[in-house]
Amino acid sequence: MQYLEHIKWIAQKQPEMLETLIKWAEINSGSQNLPGIRQMQTQIKKLYTNLNVTIHEYAISPYEIINDQGQLIKQTVGDVLCLQQRPEAKYQILLCGHCDTVFDEHHPFQQVTQLDDNTLQGPGVADMKGGLLVMYYALLALEQSPYKDQIGWQVFINADEEIGSLSSSELLPAMVENVDAAFVYEPAMDDTGTLAGTRKGTGNFTICVKGKSAHVGREFSDGRNAIVKLAELITQIHALNQNHDMIVNVGKVLGGDALNRVPDFAMCKINIRTTRMEDEKKFIDSLTNIINQSNQHDFKITIHGKFHRKPKQLDAKTKQLFSFVQAQAAQLELNLPIKATGGCCDGNNLSALGIANVDTLGVRGGHIHTSDEYIKINSLVERAQLSALILMAIASGELDLG
Repeated sequence: MQYLEHIKWIAQKQPEMLETLIKWAEINSGSQNLPGIRQMQTQIKKLYTNLNVTIHEYAISPYEIINDQGQLIKQTVGDVLCLQQRPEAKYQILLCGHCDTVFDEHHPFQQVTQLDDNTLQGPGVADMKGGLLVMYYALLALEQSPYKDQIGWQVFINADEEIGSLSSSELLPAMVENVDAAFVYEPAMDDTGTLAGTRKGTGNFTICVKGKSAHVGREFSDGRNAIVKLAELITQIHALNQNHDMIVNVGKVLGGDALNRVPDFAMCKINIRTTRMEDEKKFIDSLTNIINQSNQHDFKITIHGKFHRKPKQLDAKTKQLFSFVQAQAAQLELNLPIKATGGCCDGNNLSALGIANVDTLGVRGGHIHTSDEYIKINSLVERAQLSALILMAIASGELDLG
């Protein structure tokens, strides 16, 4: 345990970490709340001034989305914050996080509540403002250690992760050109600390049906009911779930207006989860076939969307990295099992670029994306010490990154 003396002091920082987490959690930074995003980024930059880093902020392109009226619009997202230290060092590590949450400024879940001595409930406390603090204190420990000169690092913090990293992912290829490995600070899979292993890929699609409006009482037979046509399509699309490697979820349906008018517009939004790369083509082919075989007389059917995260598989380098992380955890008497998940994160995107990564090094907690989200408070120190230990061991050459 040659690194222990350089990480044990983190335990003294738990009250400070908790105080900061409460303050951050009560800053609403929903993905579309750009003022809240900027406020969070200001807090993060203020913290990192202690590490004498080079700070870059990147405005990224808006992404395209179909609104509830079936119109293609551009959606602006927050900037990407990048912080860098020693790009010339022997080993180069990327640490990833996000400052957005799923809770918009109108959501009722805005306040933090301490449920007991070791449980804090609040928006984003686990996913992933707690993870951002874990990342920072691990780097703070590294920078105060004698091992820092052998390792360079970049911190990548985006503001659109909760909506799929649709814009920020365009920056990742340039960020990882010289990176040996990456760590992502999503929360652990549960409050015991389980790491996520393989992950499904995902894509979002919108299907719009344009029919013909008519007065129900006078000209019903002249109308073409877009809702009915969409319902026919949805039934066939849902049937694609018979392929157990792929999940197809019709998550939102819109259409219609006045009850005495045949509705001329309807739309649905679909989320797909894939296990294998070839599932993408399988879904596109199946969807195209369903549309082509549909009786489209007097109807116009359009499809918008794409797959934006590839399935994450554990190649040899990634398995080696997991084993390395588990070995460091064992030195802290932590047991970190690995479990496959259908969830996605920026770890998927890193894996698609060929970068070995472990993507659940954030805090222990649970019920993320709900109003019951919570964090186990002692995991702030625990996981910060673990990441600091990992970074120091890499700096000392204990991981073969060739």
